Amino acid sequence: MFGTRQKAENNSHGSSAEYRKTALVIGNSHYQRNSKLNNTVNDANGMCDALRSIGFKVSKGLDLTYGQMQSDINKFIDDIQPKDMALFYFSGHGTQWEDQNFLVACDDENLTKENITRSAINAQDVLKHMTNRKPFASIFILDCCRTYYPRSSA
Repeated sequence: MFGTRQKAENNSHGSSAEYRKTALVIGNSHYQRNSKLNNTVNDANGMCDALRSIGFKVSKGLDLTYGQMQSDINKFIDDIQPKDMALFYFSGHGTQWEDQNFLVACDDENLTKENITRSAINAQDVLKHMTNRKPFASIFILDCCRTYYPRSSA
């Protein structure tokens, strides 16, 4: 069986709905280019423990490459069902490029405008794809050390 079933509050029609609590937790610490982050893996492990203690089925990824992050995120999103409570947590380096926020993988490159969408995960896209699955609730937590790159003047 996948996850723990919980009763949701009565909906507007007076009946109870069931929902799963499902989470993806990612903690990246050992970066190739960026500085090592000392607490991100501990934070991710602590989040996993806390979520499991309240009935979440948790998938965890630590020190992931871009490909591993993309794969884990795609699996998580593909599994979200309409009656789920879906939670995404990322602890690691993040960056904002112009008006978009990105989650940096451990095999980080020297991020540029030309390669950022091939080297980092767009946070807004993750949230959009989660909510497109129409879960009962979406929770999106970013615990990032963030670098900001302003809009370039052309």
